[in-house]
Amino acid sequence: MNPLIKTLQGLRLLDENGTLSLTNLALIASIAKALAAPQIGWLDVAFNVATLISYQYKRYALSKTTNTKLFDARLGAVESNLNLLKSAMSIRGK
Repeated sequence: MNPLIKTLQGLRLLDENGTLSLTNLALIASIAKALAAPQIGWLDVAFNVATLISYQYKRYALSKTTNTKLFDARLGAVESNLNLLKSAMSIRGK
């Protein structure tokens, strides 16, 4: 694998699909700017808050999607097991 891609994945700048994550990039840029600045103004604080809100919303939206897919997969497995049990019970009852 390309070392640049490994580095970007290590810094979490690439998302699950391998595309550049702008929210993670903005978060890293805002943290670096806050650390490098001798003084922090209100505009910088507002930018950091907006960046953190978008980052947290993205994490929430992704976890909600992932949890829904996981739930659907587990529900499908339970339904198939129930159908197997129903068919076994109907065979046994005859």
